Amino acid sequence: MEKAVAGRKPRIAVVYGGRNTEHEVSLDSARSVLENIDRTLFEVLPIKITPTGVWSWGDESLLKLEYQRSSALPIANTVFSKTSAPYLIKHESQLPELALNAESIDIIFPVLHGAFGEDGTLQGLLEMVGIPYVGANVLSSAICMDKEVAKRLVAAAGLPVVPYLTIYRYDWPARKEQLIAAIDEKISYPLFVKPVNSGSSVGISKVSNPAQLDKALEHAFQYDVKILIEKAINAREIEFAALENLQYGEQPLVSLAAEVIATREFFDYESKYSDTGGAQFFIPTKLSTEELSQGQAYSRLIFKTLCCEGMGRIDFLLDKENGTWYFNEVNTIPGFTLMSKYPKLWAVSGLSYQALITHLLQLAIARHQRLAKLQRTFQE
Repeated sequence: MEKAVAGRKPRIAVVYGGRNTEHEVSLDSARSVLENIDRTLFEVLPIKITPTGVWSWGDESLLKLEYQRSSALPIANTVFSKTSAPYLIKHESQLPELALNAESIDIIFPVLHGAFGEDGTLQGLLEMVGIPYVGANVLSSAICMDKEVAKRLVAAAGLPVVPYLTIYRYDWPARKEQLIAAIDEKISYPLFVKPVNSGSSVGISKVSNPAQLDKALEHAFQYDVKILIEKAINAREIEFAALENLQYGEQPLVSLAAEVIATREFFDYESKYSDTGGAQFFIPTKLSTEELSQGQAYSRLIFKTLCCEGMGRIDFLLDKENGTWYFNEVNTIPGFTLMSKYPKLWAVSGLSYQALITHLLQLAIARHQRLAKLQRTFQE
């Protein structure tokens, strides 16, 4: 990779933390990225965003301790701190201020899961200030973050999705009886209640009967105003890691498959990050040659249908009874923790963690160079 500035390595800012329900997960992901980024190629700047939205210098030596400490802190219902210079990164100590611009930072690597990091808002900011960044652009970030919109587009492309309904916060008390009737008719029980824009299974409940529905919806509405009601099916949870090809315009790369078998009612937040016995992972998992080929083909089609760039973990439900593949969701900034499936899938598919990070940074530079050639002012 060419040096971005004469006399020094490209400066990579790894941004982590964030103002959302996945703050703690982001800290662990960032620690893994910082430990594995190739320091012979890049200069690295850790930048943290606190649960209240303050941007500041991070400290690699304190990141593990910070993750352990913050795991016990509530992070919901936080607000942005008001600063006089929103694009200026400050620190509580005497470290210098760092302007968030293309002269001081060459590439941003967002390791922010969920709202204000994975939903296109950060990506829009970085587009405005002209800094290359890793991962999906504004459009695909927003599309994939909204599980219902993503399902709608994938279904329009001809791929199966599990039957679902969408309920808005304002609609539930006003049309409760009609919505319950629609759920009985179209979905039936058991079913899942999911906040549309939440990640890491936050706010999700499995509902076995109508008596549990109210409580599950109230729980989900704490995290979003738009809720997905989705039929629970007897299926295997299969995941693929997708990666944009360095050859622009070529088919995205797709890994071997992973499988998650939850030992709880479903693969919830505790199973993912707290309880090591909460689920079994098979990486790679056993699929027939035909199943593997089909899953990879669907992954490529979904990656392109949802306008994805950079990376994405594509999750499916594989019906145990009829072998149908159902699209579940795409994570455009998948977990990068030591337990995370995305880097592990690439490792078993022949791409090391360090090489994966370098590949993603190369993609960020290449996209920025392509976009820089576009005309941004009108000329007759």
